[in-house]
Amino acid sequence: MKARFSHLVLLFTLIAFFGLANASPITSCGTISSSGSYDVSNDLSASQTCMQIFASNVLLDCHGRRITYSTSFFGDGIAIVSANNVTVKNCILRKTSTHGEGSAGVSVESSINITLKNLSISTTGDQYGMSCTGIYVARSSGVLINSTGISTSTAPSLGVYVYMSGNNTVSSLEINTTGNGAYGIELDRSKNNTIMQSRIKTTGVSSAGIYLLSASNGYMRYVNITTSGSTADGIVLSYSTNSTLDKANIKTTGLTARGIFMEYTNYSTFVGANISTSGQDSYGIYLLSSKYNIINSSIIRTMGTLSYGVLLWYSQSNKIDRINITTAKKQTPGVYFYLSAGNNLSSSQVNISSFNSTAIYLLLSSNNTIESVYVNISGIYINSRVYGIVLNQSSGNAIKKSTVSINGNHSLAYGIRLYNSTGNVISSSKINANTNSSYRIHGIYVDYSSGNKIDSTKIAVTAMYAVGIYLGSESNTTITATNISINETPSGSSGHIISNGIMLEFASGDRISSTKINITGETVDGILSIASSNISIVSTDIKINSTNQADGIYGGFIGSRFSDVKINVTGPAYMSGLLLWGNTHNIITASDIEINPTMNIKSYAINLYGTSLFLANTTMRSRNFPLAYHVSLDSSSEAVFLNATFEKSKISWGIGANNITIKWYARVHAESNGFPVASAHATVKDIYNNAVFSGDTNSGGLTTWFMSTSEILRSVGVNDSFNNHTIAVSKTGFTSAYLSKNISSSMEIIVDLSGSYSRLRLAGIVKTNSTSTPCKSCVVSITFNDKTEYGTTDSNGIFSINIMPLVNFTVGEYPIVINYTAGGKKFSQIRTITAS
Repeated sequence: MKARFSHLVLLFTLIAFFGLANASPITSCGTISSSGSYDVSNDLSASQTCMQIFASNVLLDCHGRRITYSTSFFGDGIAIVSANNVTVKNCILRKTSTHGEGSAGVSVESSINITLKNLSISTTGDQYGMSCTGIYVARSSGVLINSTGISTSTAPSLGVYVYMSGNNTVSSLEINTTGNGAYGIELDRSKNNTIMQSRIKTTGVSSAGIYLLSASNGYMRYVNITTSGSTADGIVLSYSTNSTLDKANIKTTGLTARGIFMEYTNYSTFVGANISTSGQDSYGIYLLSSKYNIINSSIIRTMGTLSYGVLLWYSQSNKIDRINITTAKKQTPGVYFYLSAGNNLSSSQVNISSFNSTAIYLLLSSNNTIESVYVNISGIYINSRVYGIVLNQSSGNAIKKSTVSINGNHSLAYGIRLYNSTGNVISSSKINANTNSSYRIHGIYVDYSSGNKIDSTKIAVTAMYAVGIYLGSESNTTITATNISINETPSGSSGHIISNGIMLEFASGDRISSTKINITGETVDGILSIASSNISIVSTDIKINSTNQADGIYGGFIGSRFSDVKINVTGPAYMSGLLLWGNTHNIITASDIEINPTMNIKSYAINLYGTSLFLANTTMRSRNFPLAYHVSLDSSSEAVFLNATFEKSKISWGIGANNITIKWYARVHAESNGFPVASAHATVKDIYNNAVFSGDTNSGGLTTWFMSTSEILRSVGVNDSFNNHTIAVSKTGFTSAYLSKNISSSMEIIVDLSGSYSRLRLAGIVKTNSTSTPCKSCVVSITFNDKTEYGTTDSNGIFSINIMPLVNFTVGEYPIVINYTAGGKKFSQIRTITAS
């Protein structure tokens, strides 16, 4: 509001009683131009201004008398101009006419140390809807307004208006304004003012309880504000700085009303606000183009449709801490950031229980932090979608140490969703869902996004259909140290949808590591992939207990790599530890795949359907049912098994020409009289004279490890065997050696260049029980022909032990027993070597 011009009138009675000890009586309107105490003896009335005070050191006591002012023209009840140390108290000020634009019950201009207390002011605007004011303060300081009631009507009216003034205090006021554009208290271009312990009620469109315009260092404490009418706000800060609100109760009931609205406002702090909104499109707290503000320890309840608990629009570097937000109507976000950056939401709780709602929504926002926030989703709504936290077209945001709890029954529920967003991090968070009758629950849902990270997060879902983490049409997502637990409830329907720990759909470049997936349910998959490529799954455990069909890893992968993966599937029906179809160029290393069917029904540790696979250092196991297979190849699949542990009798061949190429690790150890021979040249050829290896030994007499094909197993045609292999080792000054060895397991071949005899060194990888983790520094003993030798595995779990001179044995196969200890338990393996 513009500064009000004082129009002083000369209709008065001059009162100047000098030298009297008692207060001077006032019986009519007029001017006080001398210091002293004055008592109003009777009710007063004036067509314009009633009392004017130009003198300092004045006490005016109305003793409850009524002053009626501005009955015909502009004027104030009491006007204090250029005076100091003036007190006005116990007055009843009334403007009942519709004349007098801009009139005020009390006006204070260019004055210092003014006290207004125990006043009752009622004003009415003019017939054209022009403003009226209860108390007007301009260019003054040290003004105290205390224990006063103000009522204004018509628009636009003001309870208290402070203009270009500082260090003033408003305390214990009761303000009631009626009319559009009415403000309870306005601080305009003023600083260091205090509003405390006051109650404000406004009725009218575009009204506000407290309005700070271009103000600074304002302090508000223990205020109670109620507004009704469209766009009626509790507290508004516009172009203001360094303001403080300490404990306020704010209630709005109108359409698009805002509990607290801040525009272009910086460095302000709001603590202890209790805000309730009930109108449609309303806001608890709304920040527009504002930065470096703090909102702390507040409670917000929104009861209207399309309403917001907290909205940040083009706002930066604000901190929202320890707030509790509850929304109860449809399509109501608890917290909403739009084009906002660097904000922090922490130690807060957001509760939603309505149709198609979101607890926290970030749109086109970046580098914000959501930390230690608890989101609670409840309610029962059919055909409803609810979201805990959504990042839409947002980047560089962090969600950490937060919890999303989903309860009740919604058709679709999402703990956290990232859409078209990049470089965001979800860490050390929890998503819990317990909704026995909900149709679909997604713990984390990422689509059309890239470069996001999920770390050290726990997802626990009980629902009819659940997906722990969904990655769709996205790329380069990293999932680390995450724990996914799904308890799928019975559907009671034959059309049951499969639940998944992790689902990949048209995904690429994703990495999953150090993650655990545990699923119990009807028809479930640990990890499901649809046309996904360059996926890396490392150090991940998958455990499934199914009452129907189940797969540890299922689907279409292209150019993907699985390493140190443990899969354990238990159930009564068709199952696979790893089922790959229509895929190419996938690699599995150092993994352990076990199936535990509870009845004799077709089940497979590895099931390949029209695909190719390279598998190394991996163990396949199953219970001893005739139809429980270690490997199944169907529809022209090809596999290469390197140093793999499985039973050939447990291979199931499907239609088409399917092949398994079996390879082993081997290396040559050249020695003479027990000492290593360096720089000896070794060549290895298979039975078809194909070169397998050619190279020199190192200072320890060892060549590098190489891969040797022992056989190709075929579903159509004749199997190929590449044994025996020919090993030739030579070095100038030593006797050349030529051996023929059957490489049917990973081994180290000792070649003695002293010319006496050759020895065979057995090599292999030892793993801890029921896991794919190599057994490092484990003691291994080899028993062969009633003789025992000992060795220790290296840092990769590989052992190599001299088996004995073979000169005394005839050519043939000999059983050996390998014993080792891992994890405090003793284990034993039986293998076969070939002496030649």
